[in-house]
Amino acid sequence: MSNGKDGGGLNVRLAASESTQEPGPRPGTETPGVTAPWSCHLDALVVTMCALGLLAHPFDAPSTLIAVASTFLLGLYWALTIARPAEEAAFNRKTTWLCAAVICTLAGINVMRPAAGALHGAPAWPALPGLVALALAALFSLRLAPTPCSRLALLAIVTLNPYIAPVAGADAPAMAAVVLVLGACVLARSSRPRLAALAAGVAGGLSLVALAGLVLLFRRAPGPPLPGEGGPGAGWRAMLMSGLPWAAGGWAIAAAVAFPLGFQEAPFAPATIGVAATLAMLSLCLQPAAPAYPSFEVVAMLLLVPQVLMSPSAPASGAFVALALGLIVAYALLDLRHRVPRDGRDPGGTPGRTDRLRVALVLSLIGLLVIWPEVYGILARHAAHPWNYVHDVAMQVEEAMRFLLAGKDFYAQTYVHTPMVHWYASPAMSAALYHTDRTPFGIIGSLPAYLLAQATIGWYDQRFVYLPCLIACIAIVLRLPCPPRWRLTALVTIFLNPFFVPGLIYGEDDVLVLLLVLQCLRAVRGQKYRQAAVWIGLACATKHTALLMLPLFAILLMVRRRGNRPAAPLQDALREFWPAILVPAAICAPFIIWDARAFIDGNVGFLAGTVPHSYPIRGIGTYGFSAVVLLAGLVRSAQSYFPFTLFEALAALPVLAIAIARLRRDPTARELQALYGLLVFVAFFFSRFFQDSGLGYAVSALFLATALPAGDARPTALRNGAGYGYLLYGVNDRCGAHPPDRTPGPQAVRESA
Repeated sequence: MSNGKDGGGLNVRLAASESTQEPGPRPGTETPGVTAPWSCHLDALVVTMCALGLLAHPFDAPSTLIAVASTFLLGLYWALTIARPAEEAAFNRKTTWLCAAVICTLAGINVMRPAAGALHGAPAWPALPGLVALALAALFSLRLAPTPCSRLALLAIVTLNPYIAPVAGADAPAMAAVVLVLGACVLARSSRPRLAALAAGVAGGLSLVALAGLVLLFRRAPGPPLPGEGGPGAGWRAMLMSGLPWAAGGWAIAAAVAFPLGFQEAPFAPATIGVAATLAMLSLCLQPAAPAYPSFEVVAMLLLVPQVLMSPSAPASGAFVALALGLIVAYALLDLRHRVPRDGRDPGGTPGRTDRLRVALVLSLIGLLVIWPEVYGILARHAAHPWNYVHDVAMQVEEAMRFLLAGKDFYAQTYVHTPMVHWYASPAMSAALYHTDRTPFGIIGSLPAYLLAQATIGWYDQRFVYLPCLIACIAIVLRLPCPPRWRLTALVTIFLNPFFVPGLIYGEDDVLVLLLVLQCLRAVRGQKYRQAAVWIGLACATKHTALLMLPLFAILLMVRRRGNRPAAPLQDALREFWPAILVPAAICAPFIIWDARAFIDGNVGFLAGTVPHSYPIRGIGTYGFSAVVLLAGLVRSAQSYFPFTLFEALAALPVLAIAIARLRRDPTARELQALYGLLVFVAFFFSRFFQDSGLGYAVSALFLATALPAGDARPTALRNGAGYGYLLYGVNDRCGAHPPDRTPGPQAVRESA
């Protein structure tokens, strides 16, 4: 039987005929019509994690326009993924080619970044070698991977990898090494071992990571051949085993320790990690059924953790970098120890102990990169000034509570005489001093913590509320009814999202909204819709982004009730939906009665640009349509009005149409969250501002959707479910998924003998 750590039998292969493991399902025995546990492709995760590295911090007009185009393409990719779920798109050639075109376009516009000055007349020829390398990598990827989803995932990581892709500052030898490794695999599959060895040797000379893989060159991988591949190519799968990521991590650690200025200053460290992530994903895409390949959590760590280390919020310390990368190395070693058979016996380690070690390593990484910097920021701020080591969101909530305790309506007050005035480096960005731009539950709900802290320790930081919320979110994700490895993938992608981490550290309130959304999803999975409506109502009373859940939740209720009473689905839905309206109305009503004009100005006019001191239109350094409006001169100034709300409404209509179609077919928490993430992404893109925090929250919402199982799947049925095989092969199975298994089971071996 499967031990639960191998993907539900996905990675188990018999090394000896006396093995006691039971075979997986035979080809063609999959249950037709069964809803698969996941709807989002692995390639969407890879595209997003790579794109986050390419989007980081545009600094001038050309790079900002490139970032805007890249963000638009990223949203388009998710729209294609959600509109055509995995069980359909895996066999839909048109959708596959559309997704491949989006990836290639995304890679093409980013490879032009070194020649972005061409927009002002500078020559564009420096981008030509990068385009050639990308074209070769794309062709080799499409040739190697056996299935549509694996082709897209491999195409994404070789063309969009932020550490080796030919963009500004990238390491050209690293990209060349990846292209040569891909070419060597193609030659090996074509039964040309000498040319393959020559290409691999050149790749090893360009990259130490590729050189480390040459040790395993002629060792045969203990698994079945790839579709259409003969014996000579089997050794190349062994070359790409999971020893490469931790070998690369060790080299990066040594470089980081030798150069204690930080990760970016360490020679070859980013490029080395980039090559390791590419080769790890290559081995996963080529043969997800092999007993020796790195898990997807390792790939996610290699792609996301260096981005966090290169962000301004990370400590500039070589020891800190070495410890963070050391945890990744330890995880990869644990993965390697469990997955590589020794003498035909089962891998060592009991399932429970190994799973606990994996959870401990991931939690240690989150604690090191998120929780410890947040705790340090709280203590450092207390020892310094109130405007240091904190975000203005947390400061405004604190000052609003003080106004409320003094008997003043915080919506009718300004913050010009509070410490917030020292937080803003530019007067143009200080519009938040004149309005409270959030619904009140996050403020009044924090009052008990404020009063308790003042009565005990004599000082308060709003992160006293947000830090427990973060811990609660982690606990809920760890209890998601999905395979254990996908819980860890969700932890890594959500809480190590490089655009989400700074908001967690400095005190933005997105984590509070995320906690309420998670509670809502738990209630939806338990079919407790009235309870879910209460959680949605509290989220709407906390922040405006939760309002986008209301129409989706209403559609979900109507389509679920249609089968019971076809004549009155609306009336039945309203019986469950009313708390989602009544709860925020009851929380906001006292402030509307107190001063309706101030409430509307802060929550509507300030964000729409219709009142004095409105939030300015953001241009350079952002990722949305507002940058195009401002840089193209469609408005006189950043404070001018522009009908962004109209564009948001028009863009939301296709998403709602997709929502109706998807929720009618599969009215589950998984589809609800995926559509909510897409709608948030679209709304932010066409708003007056699409900054790092908005992008981080939208992407984390989409990442969360990939970890949610189908509504009819129970934890007992999914305990041994396989995530990798399903996402790569698109094969449906009630307890997970299995790729085509071409090896005979023990009974068949005995019978043939």
